[in-house]
Amino acid sequence: MRDGRLAFVLAAAAAAAAAAAAAAAASAVVGCSASGASDARSPDGGALIGAPPTPDGASAHDAGAITVDAGAPSAPDAATTTLPSRPGWTLEWHDEFDGTAIDLTRWSFDIGGTGWGNDEQQYYSDRPQNAHVDGAGTLILKAFEEAYKGKGYSSARLTSKGKFSQLYGRFEARIKLPVGQGIWPSFWLVGANVDATPWPACGEVDIMENRGSEP
Repeated sequence: MRDGRLAFVLAAAAAAAAAAAAAAAASAVVGCSASGASDARSPDGGALIGAPPTPDGASAHDAGAITVDAGAPSAPDAATTTLPSRPGWTLEWHDEFDGTAIDLTRWSFDIGGTGWGNDEQQYYSDRPQNAHVDGAGTLILKAFEEAYKGKGYSSARLTSKGKFSQLYGRFEARIKLPVGQGIWPSFWLVGANVDATPWPACGEVDIMENRGSEP
């Protein structure tokens, strides 16, 4: 039912609930959902992923550390970015979002307005107004109250599915949360096998979910 690996997800969802994530072979997802919200920012910074001592039978990659921070495919400039030191952990992946565009070798957009299993009211797009990097090391996800593709809101959701997943590890991010009724930003892990085993059967690990009405 689960293959053990996870991918990240970043989402800015509207109304009802935010995106789902998984505890299988994790992919990461980040996003922000908004119902009745006009502007949502998320995240402001980055994330780190690492792993404890290698468990029996796990590979070094499975036990390594991962950093999801922002957008450069190469190592960040030490003059502008300082990654935290984690003794005993190995950095596997990170993104500092310090480029001029979202790094599509690391992230993909989830696109659509199907409700995503949570009766979400937004349409997730890949438009720059919904998701972009600001050139100063920040990924900005915005949810708008607008008529778009048959929905009353638009937003964005990014995932590492198919580009990065991790079996064991430590996942960290620096995120600035929006405030407002109906907004539900989230940073979570979803089973990397989500296409073959749809959510929720693929598993989910929530790193952060926040109701904008309860900051």
